[in-house]
Amino acid sequence: MIDDCVIEISPAGQIVWAWYTFAHIEEFEFSDTGRMQIWSIGGDWAHANAVDVVPPNDLNDPRFVPGNVMISYRNLNTFIVIDKASGHIAWKSGPNDNLTIGQHNVHMILQGLKGAGHILAFDNGGSGGYPAVFREYSRVVEIDPLTKTVPWTYTASKSGIQNWTLFSPFISGAQRLLEGNTLITEGTKGRIFEVTSTGSIVWEFMSPFAEIRPDVGGAFVIDNNVFRAYRLPSYWPFFAAPANGGV
Repeated sequence: MIDDCVIEISPAGQIVWAWYTFAHIEEFEFSDTGRMQIWSIGGDWAHANAVDVVPPNDLNDPRFVPGNVMISYRNLNTFIVIDKASGHIAWKSGPNDNLTIGQHNVHMILQGLKGAGHILAFDNGGSGGYPAVFREYSRVVEIDPLTKTVPWTYTASKSGIQNWTLFSPFISGAQRLLEGNTLITEGTKGRIFEVTSTGSIVWEFMSPFAEIRPDVGGAFVIDNNVFRAYRLPSYWPFFAAPANGGV
């Protein structure tokens, strides 16, 4: 089995904090079926794909003290918040109460932005988890961590098209913008677009850069993959960004 580790390094290159997934296996509370599947599949069983430090927030909850660490595990359909002082899992979504499937870019929305204190994620869909669950389309979800409810979600149907047209089973991301819109990266298609809270598409870009590689049977595959995209503030990089990110 391949384990995931998160480390904090000082400017001098010294490891000052480390967190090993395997050491906290009991805290994930996998079902017996899930544990057997992890054991039988092995390999990259968890697949951490994002880490974020909990920012200043108004949640008034000790689980979300600024400085705690949030980790997303793609193959577990799970993301967690670690109490940095104790090293224990203070909060989690999954693996048995799936709010997402194969999620990416999990992070807390910064103060000053719409939905501040909520968790934003690109919910990839496809297959993930132990036991595996499947959804044939992607979405973006905003999650209230105190209630584990979803006060806002974006699916392609909000833009008047069929849900399956938004589907990136891996990579991808989402970013809440100052005006309340959300920037979405549909990674496997190289598509970056901005939506309003009601789903209107106000800006869209398709990456023209592609990798052409051979496939089985003499065919070729064209990859337009974009891992993640961010909207930069107009003053970047000439001035320091404001404390809340300001993007």
